[in-house]
Amino acid sequence: MAPRKKTEEKATANEAADLVLEYLPDACTTEQLATLDETILDLRTQTTTLVAAAKNLRGSLSSLNSTLSTADLVASVTTLETEKEQIESRLDGLKKGKAKKVTTSEREAIEKEWKKSIRVAKKRQKIVKEMWEMIAEQIPDPQEREDQRERFDLDG
Repeated sequence: MAPRKKTEEKATANEAADLVLEYLPDACTTEQLATLDETILDLRTQTTTLVAAAKNLRGSLSSLNSTLSTADLVASVTTLETEKEQIESRLDGLKKGKAKKVTTSEREAIEKEWKKSIRVAKKRQKIVKEMWEMIAEQIPDPQEREDQRERFDLDG
């Protein structure tokens, strides 16, 4: 049974080759072959370009899908518009003079507290400066000193 199958395959292959030869026009010229080669090269280049573009578009689509959905955006916009209206209505009230008047005694009390807070902040700043100077004296390496300064957040 196996030899017969091989014979059938050979016959089928021969028939296919004959069909191809029947439909082929006379031999192609070298110019036609060169044109076909150029066309194939152009199509390969286009394919490569299109595959790269498709990859970029897939990446863009993924990033767009990871952002908020349209429903979330609409809800966010609605919330922000409501907040804007509330702020504008409060601002209108302030513009019309409906703001609570601050008495002189209240103003003086607030200014007194403010000055006290400023004094305390300056004292604390002085303490931090003195402490840092003591710490910096103990660190010989300038790079390590800078790292520690950043770690203690003394520049910010």
